[in-house]
Amino acid sequence: ASLDASFAATARKRANDALVRKIDKAAAYTSPLPPCDLLLPLGYDYDTVALGVGSLYPTQDDWMRETIDFMARVHPTMNVVVRQHPEEAASPSPENVALLAELDARGLPHLRTMRASERIPVYGLLQKARVCVACQSTVVLEAQMLGLPTVSMRDTYYVAAGAITRPQTKESYFNWLDANLRAPATIAQAARDAAALSY
Repeated sequence: ASLDASFAATARKRANDALVRKIDKAAAYTSPLPPCDLLLPLGYDYDTVALGVGSLYPTQDDWMRETIDFMARVHPTMNVVVRQHPEEAASPSPENVALLAELDARGLPHLRTMRASERIPVYGLLQKARVCVACQSTVVLEAQMLGLPTVSMRDTYYVAAGAITRPQTKESYFNWLDANLRAPATIAQAARDAAALSY
Protein backbone atom coordinates (compact mmCIF):
# COMPACT_ATOMS: atom_id res chain seq x y z
CA ALA A 1 0.00 0.00 0.00
CA SER A 2 1.22 3.49 -0.79
CA LEU A 3 1.76 6.10 1.90
CA ASP A 4 -0.70 8.91 2.38
CA ALA A 5 0.59 11.81 0.27
CA SER A 6 0.40 14.33 3.11
CA PHE A 7 2.20 11.98 5.49
CA ALA A 8 4.94 11.31 2.93
CA ALA A 9 5.40 15.02 2.24
CA THR A 10 5.72 15.73 5.97
CA ALA A 11 8.25 12.91 6.40
CA ARG A 12 10.35 14.18 3.50
CA LYS A 13 10.31 17.74 4.85
CA ARG A 14 11.39 16.59 8.30
CA ALA A 15 14.22 14.58 6.79
CA ASN A 16 15.44 17.45 4.65
CA ASP A 17 15.16 19.88 7.56
CA ALA A 18 17.21 17.50 9.74
CA LEU A 19 19.90 17.27 7.07
CA VAL A 20 20.02 21.06 6.71
CA ARG A 21 20.52 21.37 10.48
CA LYS A 22 23.40 18.89 10.33
CA ILE A 23 25.00 20.78 7.43
CA ASP A 24 24.63 24.09 9.27
CA LYS A 25 26.20 22.60 12.41
CA ALA A 26 29.06 21.18 10.35
CA ALA A 27 29.79 24.65 8.97
CA ALA A 28 31.28 25.52 12.38
CA TYR A 29 34.15 23.16 11.55
CA THR A 30 36.72 25.57 10.12
CA SER A 31 39.75 23.32 9.57
CA PRO A 32 40.47 22.42 5.94
CA LEU A 33 38.63 19.33 4.77
CA PRO A 34 40.51 16.66 2.82
CA PRO A 35 39.92 16.61 -0.94
CA CYS A 36 37.24 14.05 -1.78
CA ASP A 37 35.99 12.62 -5.06
CA LEU A 38 34.74 9.31 -3.65
CA LEU A 39 33.39 8.97 -0.12
CA LEU A 40 33.32 5.48 1.39
CA PRO A 41 31.64 5.51 4.82
CA LEU A 42 32.25 2.46 6.97
CA GLY A 43 29.56 0.83 9.08
CA TYR A 44 29.67 -1.80 11.75
CA ASP A 45 29.78 -5.10 9.88
CA TYR A 46 27.39 -6.51 12.49
CA ASP A 47 25.07 -3.48 12.19
CA THR A 48 21.44 -4.52 12.60
CA VAL A 49 20.54 -3.17 9.17
CA ALA A 50 23.05 -5.62 7.68
CA LEU A 51 22.11 -8.77 9.55
CA GLY A 52 20.64 -11.49 7.38
CA VAL A 53 20.40 -9.42 4.20
CA GLY A 54 21.75 -10.08 0.72
CA SER A 55 25.09 -8.55 -0.15
CA LEU A 56 27.29 -8.12 -3.20
CA TYR A 57 30.35 -8.87 -1.03
CA PRO A 58 30.74 -11.36 1.84
CA THR A 59 32.20 -8.68 4.11
CA GLN A 60 32.71 -4.94 4.23
CA ASP A 61 36.48 -5.54 4.11
CA ASP A 62 36.18 -7.42 0.79
CA TRP A 63 34.20 -4.57 -0.73
CA MET A 64 36.64 -1.95 0.52
CA ARG A 65 39.73 -3.78 -0.72
CA GLU A 66 38.33 -4.30 -4.22
CA THR A 67 37.10 -0.70 -4.42
CA ILE A 68 40.46 0.71 -3.39
CA ASP A 69 42.22 -1.62 -5.84
CA PHE A 70 39.91 -0.36 -8.60
CA MET A 71 40.57 3.28 -7.74
CA ALA A 72 44.34 2.78 -7.62
CA ARG A 73 44.24 1.09 -11.00
CA VAL A 74 41.61 3.10 -12.93
CA HIS A 75 41.44 6.48 -11.17
CA PRO A 76 44.81 6.81 -9.42
CA THR A 77 44.67 10.62 -9.13
CA MET A 78 41.14 10.84 -7.71
CA ASN A 79 40.82 11.44 -3.99
CA VAL A 80 39.18 8.75 -1.86
CA VAL A 81 38.09 9.28 1.74
CA VAL A 82 37.28 6.26 3.92
CA ARG A 83 35.28 7.47 6.90
CA GLN A 84 35.15 5.50 10.13
CA HIS A 85 31.73 5.18 11.76
CA PRO A 86 31.35 8.11 14.23
CA GLU A 87 30.13 5.82 17.02
CA GLU A 88 33.55 4.16 16.93
CA ALA A 89 34.98 7.09 18.86
CA ALA A 90 33.43 5.43 21.91
CA SER A 91 32.94 1.84 20.71
CA PRO A 92 35.56 0.97 18.10
CA SER A 93 35.08 -2.00 15.83
CA PRO A 94 38.23 -4.18 15.86
CA GLU A 95 37.52 -5.12 12.22
CA ASN A 96 37.32 -1.49 11.14
CA VAL A 97 40.39 -0.48 13.13
CA ALA A 98 42.37 -3.26 11.44
CA LEU A 99 40.99 -2.32 8.01
CA LEU A 100 41.96 1.33 8.40
CA ALA A 101 45.47 0.33 9.46
CA GLU A 102 45.70 -1.94 6.42
CA LEU A 103 44.63 0.88 4.11
CA ASP A 104 47.11 3.31 5.67
CA ALA A 105 49.90 0.77 5.20
CA ARG A 106 49.29 0.81 1.44
CA GLY A 107 50.62 4.36 1.30
CA LEU A 108 48.39 5.45 -1.57
CA PRO A 109 48.84 9.22 -2.05
CA HIS A 110 45.19 9.95 -2.84
CA LEU A 111 43.66 7.77 -0.13
CA ARG A 112 42.69 9.40 3.17
CA THR A 113 41.38 7.45 6.15
CA MET A 114 39.23 9.57 8.45
CA ARG A 115 39.14 8.36 12.07
CA ALA A 116 36.11 8.85 14.28
CA SER A 117 38.38 10.50 16.86
CA GLU A 118 39.09 13.33 14.41
CA ARG A 119 35.46 14.47 14.65
CA ILE A 120 35.48 15.73 11.06
CA PRO A 121 31.86 16.25 10.01
CA VAL A 122 30.88 14.18 6.99
CA TYR A 123 28.53 16.84 5.65
CA GLY A 124 31.28 19.08 4.34
CA LEU A 125 32.72 16.10 2.48
CA LEU A 126 29.33 15.31 0.96
CA GLN A 127 29.31 18.79 -0.54
CA LYS A 128 32.74 18.16 -2.11
CA ALA A 129 32.39 14.54 -3.26
CA ARG A 130 31.35 13.30 -6.68
CA VAL A 131 30.13 9.85 -5.59
CA CYS A 132 29.25 8.06 -2.34
CA VAL A 133 29.26 4.27 -1.92
CA ALA A 134 28.66 2.24 1.25
CA CYS A 135 27.98 -1.26 2.45
CA GLN A 136 25.11 -0.30 4.74
CA SER A 137 25.70 3.23 6.02
CA THR A 138 22.78 5.66 5.97
CA VAL A 139 25.22 8.31 4.71
CA VAL A 140 24.20 7.18 1.22
CA LEU A 141 20.68 8.48 1.95
CA GLU A 142 22.08 11.89 2.90
CA ALA A 143 24.31 11.85 -0.17
CA GLN A 144 21.42 11.11 -2.52
CA MET A 145 19.28 13.77 -0.84
CA LEU A 146 22.07 16.21 -1.73
CA GLY A 147 22.17 15.00 -5.33
CA LEU A 148 25.17 12.65 -5.30
CA PRO A 149 25.13 9.35 -7.19
CA THR A 150 25.02 6.56 -4.60
CA VAL A 151 24.80 2.78 -4.31
CA SER A 152 24.78 0.34 -1.40
CA MET A 153 26.46 -3.04 -1.38
CA ARG A 154 23.77 -4.65 0.80
CA ASP A 155 20.02 -5.14 0.63
CA THR A 156 19.35 -2.75 3.50
CA TYR A 157 15.90 -1.45 4.40
CA TYR A 158 16.40 1.54 2.11
CA VAL A 159 17.39 -0.71 -0.80
CA ALA A 160 14.29 -2.84 -0.13
CA ALA A 161 12.23 0.36 -0.18
CA GLY A 162 13.62 1.28 -3.60
CA ALA A 163 15.35 4.43 -2.35
CA ILE A 164 18.95 3.32 -3.07
CA THR A 165 20.19 0.86 -5.68
CA ARG A 166 22.26 -2.23 -4.96
CA PRO A 167 24.36 -3.45 -7.92
CA GLN A 168 23.69 -7.09 -8.77
CA THR A 169 27.19 -7.87 -10.04
CA LYS A 170 30.70 -6.58 -9.42
CA GLU A 171 30.98 -5.73 -13.11
CA SER A 172 27.91 -3.51 -12.97
CA TYR A 173 29.19 -1.89 -9.76
CA PHE A 174 32.55 -0.95 -11.19
CA ASN A 175 31.04 0.17 -14.50
CA TRP A 176 28.66 2.41 -12.54
CA LEU A 177 31.46 3.75 -10.36
CA ASP A 178 33.72 4.48 -13.32
CA ALA A 179 30.97 6.28 -15.24
CA ASN A 180 29.89 8.43 -12.31
CA LEU A 181 33.41 9.40 -11.31
CA ARG A 182 34.02 10.56 -14.87
CA ALA A 183 30.68 12.36 -15.18
CA PRO A 184 28.37 12.20 -12.15
CA ALA A 185 24.78 11.44 -13.08
CA THR A 186 22.08 14.00 -12.38
CA ILE A 187 19.91 12.69 -9.56
CA ALA A 188 16.22 13.17 -10.23
CA GLN A 189 14.08 14.88 -7.61
CA ALA A 190 12.05 11.69 -7.24
CA ALA A 191 15.20 9.82 -6.19
CA ARG A 192 16.09 12.55 -3.71
CA ASP A 193 12.58 12.39 -2.29
CA ALA A 194 12.77 8.59 -1.99
CA ALA A 195 16.01 8.90 -0.01
CA ALA A 196 14.44 11.51 2.27
CA LEU A 197 11.44 9.26 2.91
CA SER A 198 13.76 6.43 4.03
CA TYR A 199 16.01 8.71 6.09
